[in-house]
Amino acid sequence: EVSPKDEVMVFDRPCKCGQCCACCQCCQQEMIVNNGTGRDQVGYIKQPFLGGGFSPKLQVMERDGDDPYCTIESDATCCIAGMCCDHTFRIKDHDGNEIGKIVKQKPSSFQEVATELASDSDVFAIEFNKDLDVNKKATLFGALYLIDYMFFENEGEANVDVVNQKVSYKLCDLYCCGCTCPCKISCGGKDSGDSN
Repeated sequence: EVSPKDEVMVFDRPCKCGQCCACCQCCQQEMIVNNGTGRDQVGYIKQPFLGGGFSPKLQVMERDGDDPYCTIESDATCCIAGMCCDHTFRIKDHDGNEIGKIVKQKPSSFQEVATELASDSDVFAIEFNKDLDVNKKATLFGALYLIDYMFFENEGEANVDVVNQKVSYKLCDLYCCGCTCPCKISCGGKDSGDSN
């Protein structure tokens, strides 16, 4: 019997360089999934060399160095995050067959938009084959959290500068080879030049 206080899974995301080019080990995002005791590894998720090119990609395996048993690929090309649409990440087995998907759902009401802007709240859905091994399911949950960290932590970031009367809002991230660059819109602001 499992107590409500018992941990079921432990996710460990080692510290890596920021969202820079995924060309070396210190920049490739990864996550280790352990069972509830934290001692037994059940899965490993890693960003491949150059992060999938123009479309984000993750490899899922049992241990670092193993061959991936599935990959997670975004439907998006170059533009990721943003609150205007759903973002789908397809889970495919080693033969290229779709076995599930992770979807970051867009806000469906003004209240959900306000919640996402004012907090770190996001709504995700995950689907996978019913007969998938329990450790692989746990690893896919870890992948969901890694995707949230990599692409949706600063989604809809808004800055209001009252002193300079300027407002800026992050629309989305531009993605290339593991790098993410925010695409922002700004309005207002005092002129920096002298006025006569």
